[in-house]
Amino acid sequence: MRSFHFLAFIFISSTFIACNNSNKYQGDSILNYPDMQLIIKDYLLEYEKLPNTFLKLHIENGKKDSTYVNATQIDWKEINGLFEKANLYQKQLDKQYIITVISDTLNPIMTLLYTSINPKNEVQKLSINAENTDNKIKSIYWESRNDGFLTVKKKKVLYVVGQTLQIQEFSKKPFVSAKKKIIQYVFLNS
Repeated sequence: MRSFHFLAFIFISSTFIACNNSNKYQGDSILNYPDMQLIIKDYLLEYEKLPNTFLKLHIENGKKDSTYVNATQIDWKEINGLFEKANLYQKQLDKQYIITVISDTLNPIMTLLYTSINPKNEVQKLSINAENTDNKIKSIYWESRNDGFLTVKKKKVLYVVGQTLQIQEFSKKPFVSAKKKIIQYVFLNS
């Protein structure tokens, strides 16, 4: 009887260990993930002050609107929040993204493509274009998805440093038609 309990204990323990290991991801190390807080500081913060001006384009349900706004009229807290949500440099995301590096042979540009191997991560794809010579970032793009019980929210964000920031939002709720909204800021002072 003791040997039966011992064998049952070994079987349950090995099953538990095997199940726990299946949740471990084998992606690249967090040391190679982008820190969006540093990117905000180095590439976006300078535009949050006057005298910077922007052309704001708003497209929703086929209706287009454009206005000129200055830096104080933009909700930078919301924009910085988008960047912070896309921050992959978090301990809990370690090894959950695969990094692909693509080098342009004609131009000194490289692309770092981060692809999530955990389907539950909000950010599924993130791409950074940077110069090969000094690693200066040219553009950042990411796609995020947040699925609720009966809802779907998707965002696509493109930031071309000092030129444009585009935010595309798609949402779908039951019994309501899908909504798509695009907000784009064109930087006029660069």
